[in-house]
Amino acid sequence: MLKIMESYFLLLIMAIILPVDGSKFYSFVLGLFVIFSVIPHLTIYGLSDQSRVWVYTIESFWVILSLWFRKSVFAFRVYKIYSTKEFNAILLLGGLICLEYSVFVLVITGSFNLFDLTKVYDVRMAYKNLQLPFVRYILNWTALVIIPLLVSYFLTKNRLFYCLLMLGMQFLLFSATGNKSYLMSIFFVLAARKIVEHKRSIVYLSNSLSAILIASILSFYLFDDEWLSYLLSNRPFILPAKISFEYYQFFSQEQLVFLSHSIFSSFVNYPYSLEPMYLLGQIFYNNERVAANTGMVADAYMNFGFLGVLLVLVLFFFVLTLIQVLISQKDMKIAIGAILLPIFFLFEAPFLTAFLTGGLGFAILILFLLPNRSIAK
Repeated sequence: MLKIMESYFLLLIMAIILPVDGSKFYSFVLGLFVIFSVIPHLTIYGLSDQSRVWVYTIESFWVILSLWFRKSVFAFRVYKIYSTKEFNAILLLGGLICLEYSVFVLVITGSFNLFDLTKVYDVRMAYKNLQLPFVRYILNWTALVIIPLLVSYFLTKNRLFYCLLMLGMQFLLFSATGNKSYLMSIFFVLAARKIVEHKRSIVYLSNSLSAILIASILSFYLFDDEWLSYLLSNRPFILPAKISFEYYQFFSQEQLVFLSHSIFSSFVNYPYSLEPMYLLGQIFYNNERVAANTGMVADAYMNFGFLGVLLVLVLFFFVLTLIQVLISQKDMKIAIGAILLPIFFLFEAPFLTAFLTGGLGFAILILFLLPNRSIAK
């Protein structure tokens, strides 16, 4: 009971400090992370025997970021150096390359799982075995940046046919790769476009997600439907927070990896026989084929301990500041299509992975190339 009260107290502090300016994109992003990360961590902490140190680390991470953004003054601008014609040429060329490569991958795979969701993991395994250059980069950039951007653009311009065409392309990418995030994320972008129109977007966001959670709970108790409950509540909220606690539990007692499984592999010896995600899968789920992916905070701790958490906090602050400066000059309803999903990728991926494979760096480049609001009109 005391831990539950403690969790509510920490949530109250977070709610007081969280910026709620609906006109600022960073306010919407911080609200997302509080709902999808802080609240699930506090819930698991209050209802089970989990580390107080780690839940206070998560709370402090987002409290500090919120305080920084409340006090920050975005007094500088990023001036455009491209004309509208240059923007059209560069963006069109990059988009066509990504789309054409994605179509090529669809043809190579040869098999599509259009409706049977029980075969998703078989399709995903076949996709992982593809030996094509840059395939995961290009497909992620296409599904998480290019297609959502085009859908947002076509909706803004009331071009329904082209919008449906892009949605069909997204569905084909899901059916050929088995990546459920491709299927669900596009609906998340469509909902976010409506939510950011409101001045108190965080309130609308929390109310909308609460309705979804209630629907999944009712589906479980009324119809004994575990699939919908897992898809809408356990998978996006509870499981990532649970894995985050498991990363802290293991690496607080064992050797840190110092990026020896990644970019520092040539300089530092990796101390384990399995990659971190499969190592945690073997330890906590008794299956080394289970990929226990985690987000940027737990990954930072796995690599450099609390110093790594502080480093990622600073990096994320500067990246989100740059995004805020860029997006404030754009049409928000179009630009959010390019940047939202790569940011969301950080919930279950390291910062570097999200920046490269998840398309965050690519999305920031797209934001830079998008015409300013005055030019676009």
